Amino acid sequence: MAPETFGPYTVYEQIGIGGMATVHRAETRGVAGFRKQVALKRMLPSVAADANLVQSFIREARLASHLRHANVAQTYDLGKVGDIYFIAMELVPGRTLRHVLKHCAALGVHMPLAMALNIVNQIADALDYAHNLCDESGAPLGIIHRDVSPSNIIVSEGGIVKLIDFGIAKAASSGGQTLSGTVKGKFSYMAPEYLLDGKLDARADLFALGVIAHELLVGKPLFQGRDDMETLFRIRDLVVAPPSRVNREVPAEIDAIIMTALDRDPEKRWQRASAMRMALTHETMKLGLVAHNTQVLDWIDWAFEQTPVDDDAPEISISSHTTERPAPRASEPPAARPSLPTVNVRPQSPSQPPRSALHEAATVMYPNGIPPADPHGERTVSYPDGLPPLVPPSGARTQPFMPQQPAPRPTLLGVGPDAQRTSAQPVVVPAPVGNPYILGVLVLIAAGAAAAVVYFAMP
Repeated sequence: MAPETFGPYTVYEQIGIGGMATVHRAETRGVAGFRKQVALKRMLPSVAADANLVQSFIREARLASHLRHANVAQTYDLGKVGDIYFIAMELVPGRTLRHVLKHCAALGVHMPLAMALNIVNQIADALDYAHNLCDESGAPLGIIHRDVSPSNIIVSEGGIVKLIDFGIAKAASSGGQTLSGTVKGKFSYMAPEYLLDGKLDARADLFALGVIAHELLVGKPLFQGRDDMETLFRIRDLVVAPPSRVNREVPAEIDAIIMTALDRDPEKRWQRASAMRMALTHETMKLGLVAHNTQVLDWIDWAFEQTPVDDDAPEISISSHTTERPAPRASEPPAARPSLPTVNVRPQSPSQPPRSALHEAATVMYPNGIPPADPHGERTVSYPDGLPPLVPPSGARTQPFMPQQPAPRPTLLGVGPDAQRTSAQPVVVPAPVGNPYILGVLVLIAAGAAAAVVYFAMP
């Protein structure tokens, strides 16, 4: 489309559309050649005459203006040109998580486990921030996103995950009410208590995050049906299998975290995003499943360089225990960068921690805030140059590299106050060997002295 002038903005191609507004890439210009790219959200003319929808649009901008976090897309401006209200937001270059998941399904591959968990952890951090945000007076805003879904998550440049579109977010202190009889959000990521009873709090966002985590690890939407009605029945009745039922690389500890988020009873679910994030961080460190943000981006870039086996190939079946993967069609995945120091991988425990402990904060999950001792003999691993092994892009967890220790050297008794012999064998100390140059000089001096004695002894 040809560029359009809209107030102070030059508007380019459309990048999104919803029931209330369109979103275009736009640019604002200032003095000395200053330019700033934004995502310009403009209210549709067909809804501009509805006072309730206009107030909802304005409320969205005011609510989003409070959000200042690395994992949340920022809002810059709210204005009006003619009869059209607009919101200027951060333009996040990257791919939506929905696009990434669909492409992975077409390739027939799962995202590596460590990288998928990195994405989940970043989303949990964004939700923790939004849920606990306060206004200028210190009063909690009580923000609930209500539409946490792959379409509203962007993996941006540098691997930073951005949660976008707080357009239907609810704030307890805003005074805004949802229109009677309406439910906002995408059905397949909605909490059952919201769909069935209309009850809503921050734990509904955590249920949605659990659905996303399950989909990332399994490669298939959890509740999505052929239509909205089938989706609703699946949310209510589907017996949810843990991710490891399909993806055997998922350890029991990660299963427990995700299944707690997916509990249909909000009281047994994670109560705060911070609790889920802390448990996930602890387990990924313990299991050696830590990935850097740049590793996530490198793998996604590699995946989009590959040619899908079949664009219309069916997604991975949730009823299958194994997944047939196609032979590599192009290059191998990029080598992973060194990740953070981790501890040795312990054997998977067949039992999972009790829910009453898991769904509370970390200080409750572990007495005195200290994780329990590892019954399998967990130990710290040392690595050459202080760097752990590379995280394999295939997602397989490997045992950390264990450097061979040199054989102990015998130590002489009496060297130092606490010295002890470390070998039962006697230590043989060789006799010192003289310097050949010094010995030569001594021989010459001795020969000269003998010659002098003989000379002076002659008559």
